[in-house]
Amino acid sequence: MIIRSARLSDANFLNELITKNAEQLLKPLYTAAQWTIFNEYYSVAIMQDKIKTQAVFCAVINGQIAGTIALNGAIVVGFYTNIDCMNQGVGTLLIHHIEAYARANGLKTIELYASPIAESFYIKRGWTKIKNLNIKYLDVNFEEAYMTKKLR
Repeated sequence: MIIRSARLSDANFLNELITKNAEQLLKPLYTAAQWTIFNEYYSVAIMQDKIKTQAVFCAVINGQIAGTIALNGAIVVGFYTNIDCMNQGVGTLLIHHIEAYARANGLKTIELYASPIAESFYIKRGWTKIKNLNIKYLDVNFEEAYMTKKLR
């Protein structure tokens, strides 16, 4: 497995990977309005914009993208694993990569907003949950856990 920077040509595949993951893991927890906003947030056009403006990385196994993660300032965003590659170490490798990238770029602390089903993943990897929040995006509330990690 290698990790590389995302390319604009990856946007369509990343949209599909994220949508497929979320359909199985998040959609059952979302209202119809939340699901609509989620899909807008990860549309191909917005993914292209994210690739241009954020540090977006892809985990690649045998030429296929197995997961993605990004850093927007000091905030970890867009962290998804191909549903067919779950529990194979892809997520752990990606989170360690983004932490090392942040550290190499002078950050001392990074943060993220985790869905309720992802909290335990982060806690097992040294993240601290600060509090639960309701985040409003395009007038729709999402319940997330605000988490941080001090980088050493």
